[in-house]
Amino acid sequence: MLYVNLEPCSHHGRTPPCCERIAAASVGRVVVGTPDPFVKVAGRGIAFLRDRGIDVRVGVLEAECAQLNRTFFMRHTEGRPFVTLKWAQSRDGFMDPQRKPGQLGSIAITGSEAQAVSHGWRASADIVVIGAGTVETDDPALTVRAIEGPDPVRWVLDPNGRTSSEARVYGPGRVAVWGGPKNLPPHVERLDIPRSPKSVGDFGPAENARAIVRTALDQGEQGALHIYVEGGRGTLDAFLEADLWDEICVIEAPHDLGSGLLAPTLPEVKTAQNWLAGTDRINLYTRP
Repeated sequence: MLYVNLEPCSHHGRTPPCCERIAAASVGRVVVGTPDPFVKVAGRGIAFLRDRGIDVRVGVLEAECAQLNRTFFMRHTEGRPFVTLKWAQSRDGFMDPQRKPGQLGSIAITGSEAQAVSHGWRASADIVVIGAGTVETDDPALTVRAIEGPDPVRWVLDPNGRTSSEARVYGPGRVAVWGGPKNLPPHVERLDIPRSPKSVGDFGPAENARAIVRTALDQGEQGALHIYVEGGRGTLDAFLEADLWDEICVIEAPHDLGSGLLAPTLPEVKTAQNWLAGTDRINLYTRP
């Protein structure tokens, strides 16, 4: 017996069809979590196995398998990458404390356990997106450090060239920037993203968020499946304004800040999961 979370493929791509290998191995029964929405499969793998006398059961733990494959499904049903928005906030709704003039650098408002959760999400994405203001204020590296995992491609949205070429985000690894400063390290790619004529400041309205997602479709051999937007506030608001999100991850600290930079306002959402990571609460929202 063979258990698979996704229908075995039935077409030649970079590898031969999975269903041919399964049939050749004389597997008597296959349990499939979900059918594959990709047009070159879409039930053909299941039919191939059944035509060869294999007992195929479909739909076991279907919701869990759909969640596991949600980024792949989004690409093949909606024709775009899956978009996750993430931010951390205090109990009273601030994502950054009130800073003194000239005070720069990242100020953590959540604990190490929550950071490990956040880095797990980051490691699962193809692209992590951040705006110029956050690069200037926090100087993040945007790498995966709190857990073992791969670094996503780092995208910096800096159409007006505000950021410093010495910012940590431009360190070794896969990095691309929309705009950006002069004299960037040679490994940093320049992104060609059509800018909306309605843009105001470094990162403008919904049209720019849509252009970023369209550009992500052309990345790599098959395009990006998963975009993870970490902020800051202007970047997150642009994606919310565009209604361009599939899940929102909010980490809430158990203390108040009293003042500072307010976190984005949640749209209409459904609570998919919530749990504690140390003393911080993780809230995962999806569309209602």
